[in-house]
Amino acid sequence: MAGSVTKGAVNGATVNILGSDGITVIVSNILTDQNGNWNATLPVGSTGIMFVQASGGSYVNEANGATVTLQSLTTAFDSVTTTSVAVTPITSAMTMAAQADAQSTGTPLSTALTTAVNSYKVAFGLNPLTTLPPSPAQLATASPTELDYAAILGGYSQIATDAFTVASVGDPTVTLSAMVNSLIFDLAADGIIDGIGPNGSSLTIGNATNVAASLPGGGGATALMSAVGRYINGANVPAQLAGRPAPVLASLAPAPAPVPAPAPAPAPVPVPVPVPAPAAGTLTITVTASGFVTPATTITGVVKPTTQAQFCADPQVNAALKSQAQAGATLTINSCTFSPTTGLGDMAATLTLTTPIAITTSYSASYKYQ
Repeated sequence: MAGSVTKGAVNGATVNILGSDGITVIVSNILTDQNGNWNATLPVGSTGIMFVQASGGSYVNEANGATVTLQSLTTAFDSVTTTSVAVTPITSAMTMAAQADAQSTGTPLSTALTTAVNSYKVAFGLNPLTTLPPSPAQLATASPTELDYAAILGGYSQIATDAFTVASVGDPTVTLSAMVNSLIFDLAADGIIDGIGPNGSSLTIGNATNVAASLPGGGGATALMSAVGRYINGANVPAQLAGRPAPVLASLAPAPAPVPAPAPAPAPVPVPVPVPAPAAGTLTITVTASGFVTPATTITGVVKPTTQAQFCADPQVNAALKSQAQAGATLTINSCTFSPTTGLGDMAATLTLTTPIAITTSYSASYKYQ
């Protein structure tokens, strides 16, 4: 199988393919080339839902030309039906949306992923999972669909950069990578870039800087499409995309239910007791590296996983661990445990750094849902 890691094209990212539990390593330590492309051969008999995790490497931000280090992106795919996988902020959001659907409804992840892929195909006018975005060097030979994907990802970079520029003025602790990851959670939550996360919670980054207040116009259903237009007509757009008509993007937000016509009142029937949706709470994360404990990080509006497999495959959990690692380091997850009863989880990993010095050290994180 083949794929790409794009936020623009990520050169030198480490790609690992994991099983459906988010822990079992199927293929590891694949490196992307200068176009963000990678290739892998799955072992015979490896089938079903898998995850592609990419971390490290660097890319050129389409919106301003700055070189940025990638933190982490995770994308789910069905290895039975999919032979090419694009790992992008769009597919990472799609994966989170599918996992949230599976967790809240009890739907198998394979079914939830199919539903999410179909919704994103309608919204973006292309299949964001199997369409491989072209790098700048590949634009000249790219298809119209691939050019549309490049424009959409350029628009995503544009809105993230615009919001980062505003937020960082009042909060120097805000980073572009943090804004990029925040907008992934934002898009996954309700299909709209508006600064609202899971269960209607307001997203914050840095020193509690409000994401919605940093978005152009406060964000909304047309925020991403407007950003695509700004990118296409901006100073940093490649010649192949300059002046190109912006793709027409539909909303991923659920349409309001139609108002039914009045009908005769039915005979009384027993009303089943509804099963309450899982309550949102907080997640406190403490990372320990080489015996040193970092300050705890708390995320609000988080639903506690119901199984260990859901916890270990959760991109938010993995991203929280990887985001603490030093840029350029490779983080290999060795074990993952979680108790739905206590809400306590642990991950153990090995951090490997090759420059400026070669070092391998232990790395772990503790998670507490409340």
